[in-house]
Amino acid sequence: MRIWDIAARQSRVIGRHADVVNRIAFLDESTLVSTSSDRTLRVWHPRDGLQRVLSGHRGRIRALAVSPSGATIASGSDDGAIRLWNLEANRSWTLAGHDGDVRSLAFSPDGEKLISGSEDGTIRLWSISAPNLLAVLREHNSFVMDVDFAPDGQTCASAGIDKTLRLWPCASSPDVPTGAGELRALLDRLTGETIEENRTGEAN
Repeated sequence: MRIWDIAARQSRVIGRHADVVNRIAFLDESTLVSTSSDRTLRVWHPRDGLQRVLSGHRGRIRALAVSPSGATIASGSDDGAIRLWNLEANRSWTLAGHDGDVRSLAFSPDGEKLISGSEDGTIRLWSISAPNLLAVLREHNSFVMDVDFAPDGQTCASAGIDKTLRLWPCASSPDVPTGAGELRALLDRLTGETIEENRTGEAN
């Protein structure tokens, strides 16, 4: 882990993991969290170095997200599990359901929902306040590499190894549709335009 002084074009090492560092994110202006293939998360202060080591995953941790308030950390691993960490309460929860490596995570702008993308080809939408699964979204035919929420929290985007970028309605209702027909109808209302079919029958 390095901290950079851009003006001086200098950096210094504040600490190390035992294996590849895969993701980093700020919790606040003075605290960082990192994830690694050593199966740990580590919390750092730029001045004082390592603050905490969080363990519990059984595989490489390759996905990381921090809630907008900074109160909750989400991590995703090769073990297929997502873990939620609340450092103030000193508690963690596990969200299970993916059948493959978790590659990407993103919180909704209000911090109430989490979206995850996995090598099992699915996107999963989770409630955070009372942790549970809201929906499983299936359209990608291979690994889902990245996911994110739109600034209004109503739409999600996913990107896959199948070379597609997809939009999803991610409303708070637990009955978010997974069928292509229902999904197109909701997207029609969302965008005000009809989604055209290409020659392969997939939504453009």
